[in-house]
Amino acid sequence: MNQNNFDKNVNNDKSGQLLKGTISLFITGLGAFLAVILTSALLLIIVLAPQIGIIKFIYYLIPPAIVLWIYSTLTTKTSSDKISYRLRHILKRFFDVIFSSLGLFFQSPMIILLALAIKLESRGPVLYRSKRIGQYGRLFDVYRFRTKRVALAESSKTRIGNFLLRLSLDRLPMLYNVLEGELSLVGPSPRQPSNLEDTLDTEKRILLFRPGVTGLWQISDVQVSDLQRKIALDLEYIEKWTLLLDFQILFKTIIVVLLDRK
Repeated sequence: MNQNNFDKNVNNDKSGQLLKGTISLFITGLGAFLAVILTSALLLIIVLAPQIGIIKFIYYLIPPAIVLWIYSTLTTKTSSDKISYRLRHILKRFFDVIFSSLGLFFQSPMIILLALAIKLESRGPVLYRSKRIGQYGRLFDVYRFRTKRVALAESSKTRIGNFLLRLSLDRLPMLYNVLEGELSLVGPSPRQPSNLEDTLDTEKRILLFRPGVTGLWQISDVQVSDLQRKIALDLEYIEKWTLLLDFQILFKTIIVVLLDRK
Protein backbone atom coordinates (compact mmCIF):
# COMPACT_ATOMS: atom_id res chain seq x y z
CA MET A 1 0.00 0.00 0.00
CA ASN A 2 1.69 3.21 -1.18
CA GLN A 3 1.33 6.67 0.31
CA ASN A 4 -1.21 7.83 -2.30
CA ASN A 5 -3.53 4.91 -1.59
CA PHE A 6 -3.20 5.46 2.14
CA ASP A 7 -4.04 9.16 1.79
CA LYS A 8 -7.03 8.23 -0.38
CA ASN A 9 -8.39 5.95 2.33
CA VAL A 10 -7.75 8.60 5.00
CA ASN A 11 -9.66 11.18 2.96
CA ASN A 12 -12.54 8.75 2.42
CA ASP A 13 -12.66 8.08 6.15
CA LYS A 14 -12.64 11.83 6.90
CA SER A 15 -15.55 12.26 4.49
CA GLY A 16 -17.46 9.61 6.41
CA GLN A 17 -16.77 11.46 9.64
CA LEU A 18 -18.83 14.44 8.45
CA LEU A 19 -21.81 12.50 9.82
CA LYS A 20 -20.08 11.83 13.13
CA GLY A 21 -22.24 14.32 14.97
CA THR A 22 -24.97 13.73 17.51
CA ILE A 23 -27.13 11.71 15.10
CA SER A 24 -24.20 9.47 14.10
CA LEU A 25 -23.23 8.86 17.74
CA PHE A 26 -26.84 8.00 18.56
CA ILE A 27 -27.03 5.53 15.67
CA THR A 28 -23.72 3.95 16.66
CA GLY A 29 -24.81 3.58 20.27
CA LEU A 30 -28.19 2.19 19.23
CA GLY A 31 -26.47 -0.27 16.89
CA ALA A 32 -24.19 -1.44 19.70
CA PHE A 33 -27.16 -1.87 22.04
CA LEU A 34 -29.15 -3.84 19.44
CA ALA A 35 -26.09 -5.99 18.72
CA VAL A 36 -25.98 -7.11 22.36
CA ILE A 37 -29.73 -7.86 22.35
CA LEU A 38 -29.62 -9.76 19.05
CA THR A 39 -26.53 -11.73 19.99
CA SER A 40 -28.18 -12.74 23.24
CA ALA A 41 -31.25 -13.78 21.23
CA LEU A 42 -29.05 -15.87 18.93
CA LEU A 43 -27.53 -17.63 21.92
CA LEU A 44 -30.99 -18.33 23.35
CA ILE A 45 -32.18 -19.73 20.01
CA ILE A 46 -29.14 -22.04 19.84
CA VAL A 47 -29.74 -23.25 23.40
CA LEU A 48 -33.42 -23.95 22.64
CA ALA A 49 -32.67 -25.60 19.28
CA PRO A 50 -33.29 -29.21 20.50
CA GLN A 51 -36.73 -28.20 21.82
CA ILE A 52 -38.06 -26.07 18.95
CA GLY A 53 -36.97 -28.26 16.03
CA ILE A 54 -34.78 -27.55 13.01
CA ILE A 55 -37.36 -25.61 10.98
CA LYS A 56 -38.21 -23.13 13.73
CA PHE A 57 -34.54 -22.97 14.67
CA ILE A 58 -33.61 -21.75 11.19
CA TYR A 59 -36.67 -19.48 11.05
CA TYR A 60 -35.75 -17.75 14.32
CA LEU A 61 -32.00 -17.74 13.66
CA ILE A 62 -31.89 -16.02 10.27
CA PRO A 63 -33.42 -12.56 11.05
CA PRO A 64 -31.07 -11.59 13.96
CA ALA A 65 -28.09 -13.04 12.08
CA ILE A 66 -28.92 -10.90 9.02
CA VAL A 67 -29.24 -7.74 11.13
CA LEU A 68 -25.91 -8.44 12.86
CA TRP A 69 -24.28 -9.03 9.47
CA ILE A 70 -25.66 -5.72 8.18
CA TYR A 71 -24.35 -3.91 11.28
CA SER A 72 -20.96 -5.58 10.76
CA THR A 73 -20.94 -4.52 7.11
CA LEU A 74 -21.82 -0.91 7.88
CA THR A 75 -19.06 -0.68 10.51
CA THR A 76 -16.33 -2.22 8.35
CA LYS A 77 -13.79 -0.16 6.43
CA THR A 78 -11.19 -1.81 4.19
CA SER A 79 -8.24 -0.60 2.10
CA SER A 80 -9.30 -2.72 -0.86
CA ASP A 81 -12.56 -2.93 -2.83
CA LYS A 82 -12.00 -6.57 -3.78
CA ILE A 83 -15.09 -8.53 -2.80
CA SER A 84 -13.16 -11.47 -1.30
CA TYR A 85 -10.95 -9.14 0.77
CA ARG A 86 -13.91 -7.12 2.02
CA LEU A 87 -15.95 -10.21 2.84
CA ARG A 88 -13.14 -11.61 4.98
CA HIS A 89 -12.94 -8.35 6.93
CA ILE A 90 -16.72 -8.19 7.33
CA LEU A 91 -16.57 -11.74 8.72
CA LYS A 92 -13.81 -10.63 11.11
CA ARG A 93 -16.01 -7.72 12.19
CA PHE A 94 -19.01 -10.07 12.52
CA PHE A 95 -17.09 -12.21 15.01
CA ASP A 96 -15.93 -9.06 16.82
CA VAL A 97 -19.56 -7.99 17.24
CA ILE A 98 -20.69 -11.44 18.38
CA PHE A 99 -17.91 -12.03 20.91
CA SER A 100 -17.85 -8.49 22.32
CA SER A 101 -21.65 -8.58 22.70
CA LEU A 102 -21.48 -11.93 24.50
CA GLY A 103 -18.63 -10.63 26.64
CA LEU A 104 -20.59 -7.57 27.72
CA PHE A 105 -23.74 -9.63 28.29
CA PHE A 106 -22.20 -12.37 30.43
CA GLN A 107 -19.69 -10.18 32.21
CA SER A 108 -22.09 -7.33 33.01
CA PRO A 109 -22.52 -8.49 36.65
CA MET A 110 -18.72 -8.57 37.07
CA ILE A 111 -18.39 -5.18 35.38
CA ILE A 112 -20.94 -3.69 37.78
CA LEU A 113 -19.23 -5.22 40.84
CA LEU A 114 -15.80 -4.02 39.72
CA ALA A 115 -17.16 -0.53 39.06
CA LEU A 116 -18.62 -0.44 42.59
CA ALA A 117 -15.32 -1.68 44.08
CA ILE A 118 -13.37 1.03 42.26
CA LYS A 119 -15.80 3.72 43.39
CA LEU A 120 -15.83 2.56 47.00
CA GLU A 121 -12.06 2.34 47.36
CA SER A 122 -11.11 5.78 46.06
CA ARG A 123 -12.66 8.98 44.79
CA GLY A 124 -12.76 9.60 41.07
CA PRO A 125 -14.31 8.24 37.88
CA VAL A 126 -14.75 4.51 37.36
CA LEU A 127 -13.42 4.62 33.82
CA TYR A 128 -10.12 5.97 32.53
CA ARG A 129 -10.07 7.33 29.00
CA SER A 130 -6.94 7.63 26.88
CA LYS A 131 -6.54 8.90 23.32
CA ARG A 132 -5.44 6.42 20.67
CA ILE A 133 -5.00 6.50 16.90
CA GLY A 134 -7.37 4.14 15.12
CA GLN A 135 -7.83 2.91 11.57
CA TYR A 136 -6.81 5.50 8.94
CA GLY A 137 -5.44 7.76 11.66
CA ARG A 138 -8.76 8.52 13.37
CA LEU A 139 -8.47 9.65 16.99
CA PHE A 140 -10.70 7.91 19.55
CA ASP A 141 -11.00 7.25 23.30
CA VAL A 142 -10.06 3.85 24.71
CA TYR A 143 -12.04 2.94 27.83
CA ARG A 144 -10.42 1.09 30.73
CA PHE A 145 -11.16 0.72 34.42
CA ARG A 146 -9.28 3.25 36.55
CA THR A 147 -6.45 1.55 38.47
CA LYS A 148 -4.80 4.56 40.15
CA ARG A 149 -5.84 7.19 42.65
CA VAL A 150 -6.90 10.49 41.11
CA ALA A 151 -5.17 12.85 43.56
CA LEU A 152 -1.71 13.91 42.35
CA ALA A 153 -0.21 13.18 45.74
CA GLU A 154 -1.70 9.67 45.65
CA SER A 155 -0.81 8.47 42.15
CA SER A 156 -0.13 4.94 43.36
CA LYS A 157 -2.24 2.02 42.21
CA THR A 158 -5.26 1.07 44.27
CA ARG A 159 -5.73 -2.41 45.68
CA ILE A 160 -8.52 -3.14 43.23
CA GLY A 161 -6.30 -1.62 40.53
CA ASN A 162 -3.53 -4.13 41.20
CA PHE A 163 -6.08 -6.93 41.00
CA LEU A 164 -7.47 -5.62 37.71
CA LEU A 165 -4.04 -5.25 36.14
CA ARG A 166 -2.89 -8.70 37.25
CA LEU A 167 -5.81 -10.37 35.45
CA SER A 168 -6.10 -7.74 32.66
CA LEU A 169 -9.65 -7.03 33.85
CA ASP A 170 -9.01 -3.30 33.47
CA ARG A 171 -9.53 -3.91 29.73
CA LEU A 172 -13.11 -5.16 30.05
CA PRO A 173 -14.63 -1.76 29.08
CA MET A 174 -12.66 -1.98 25.81
CA LEU A 175 -15.29 -4.50 24.68
CA TYR A 176 -17.53 -1.49 24.10
CA ASN A 177 -14.82 0.03 21.88
CA VAL A 178 -14.89 -3.23 19.92
CA LEU A 179 -18.66 -3.21 19.66
CA GLU A 180 -18.66 0.37 18.36
CA GLY A 181 -16.05 -0.51 15.75
CA GLU A 182 -13.13 1.54 17.08
CA LEU A 183 -11.19 -1.58 18.08
CA SER A 184 -11.06 -5.19 16.99
CA LEU A 185 -10.55 -8.07 19.40
CA VAL A 186 -7.28 -8.84 17.60
CA GLY A 187 -5.16 -6.41 15.63
CA PRO A 188 -2.13 -4.12 15.67
CA SER A 189 -1.47 -2.27 18.90
CA PRO A 190 -3.42 1.04 19.03
CA ARG A 191 -0.94 3.89 18.60
CA GLN A 192 -0.55 6.82 20.97
CA PRO A 193 -0.70 10.32 19.45
CA SER A 194 2.45 11.35 21.33
CA ASN A 195 4.73 8.87 19.54
CA LEU A 196 2.74 8.05 16.43
CA GLU A 197 5.49 8.60 13.87
CA ASP A 198 7.96 6.50 15.87
CA THR A 199 5.61 3.51 15.94
CA LEU A 200 4.61 3.38 12.26
CA ASP A 201 6.10 1.64 9.25
CA THR A 202 7.10 3.83 6.32
CA GLU A 203 3.99 2.98 4.26
CA LYS A 204 1.67 3.30 7.26
CA ARG A 205 0.22 -0.16 6.64
CA ILE A 206 -0.42 -0.48 10.37
CA LEU A 207 -3.08 2.23 10.17
CA LEU A 208 -4.94 0.35 7.43
CA PHE A 209 -6.01 -2.26 10.00
CA ARG A 210 -8.37 -1.69 12.89
CA PRO A 211 -6.24 -1.80 16.09
CA GLY A 212 -6.87 -4.62 18.52
CA VAL A 213 -7.38 -5.27 22.22
CA THR A 214 -4.73 -7.96 21.86
CA GLY A 215 -2.26 -8.97 19.15
CA LEU A 216 0.95 -10.76 18.33
CA TRP A 217 3.21 -8.54 20.41
CA GLN A 218 1.00 -8.90 23.51
CA ILE A 219 1.53 -12.68 23.50
CA SER A 220 5.21 -12.47 22.60
CA ASP A 221 8.23 -11.90 24.81
CA VAL A 222 8.56 -8.21 23.91
CA GLN A 223 9.37 -5.27 26.16
CA VAL A 224 6.88 -2.41 26.03
CA SER A 225 9.72 -0.01 25.15
CA ASP A 226 10.91 -2.13 22.18
CA LEU A 227 9.06 -0.14 19.51
CA GLN A 228 10.81 -1.67 16.50
CA ARG A 229 9.98 -5.21 17.59
CA LYS A 230 6.35 -4.22 18.17
CA ILE A 231 6.19 -2.68 14.69
CA ALA A 232 7.66 -5.84 13.18
CA LEU A 233 5.12 -8.05 14.95
CA ASP A 234 2.21 -5.82 13.94
CA LEU A 235 3.34 -5.98 10.30
CA GLU A 236 3.75 -9.75 10.58
CA TYR A 237 0.17 -9.99 11.82
CA ILE A 238 -1.11 -7.85 8.92
CA GLU A 239 0.76 -9.94 6.35
CA LYS A 240 -0.31 -13.31 7.79
CA TRP A 241 -3.79 -12.35 8.95
CA THR A 242 -6.50 -15.01 8.83
CA LEU A 243 -9.49 -15.68 11.05
CA LEU A 244 -7.69 -18.78 12.30
CA LEU A 245 -4.75 -16.62 13.38
CA ASP A 246 -7.17 -14.36 15.29
CA PHE A 247 -8.61 -17.33 17.19
CA GLN A 248 -5.10 -18.60 17.95
CA ILE A 249 -4.05 -15.21 19.35
CA LEU A 250 -7.23 -14.98 21.45
CA PHE A 251 -6.60 -18.45 22.89
CA LYS A 252 -2.95 -17.66 23.65
CA THR A 253 -3.97 -14.36 25.25
CA ILE A 254 -6.23 -16.23 27.68
CA ILE A 255 -3.34 -18.58 28.52
CA VAL A 256 -0.97 -15.63 29.04
CA VAL A 257 -3.46 -13.91 31.37
CA LEU A 258 -4.17 -17.06 33.38
CA LEU A 259 -0.48 -17.86 33.78
CA ASP A 260 0.29 -14.18 34.48
CA ARG A 261 3.31 -14.31 32.22
CA LYS A 262 4.38 -14.13 28.56
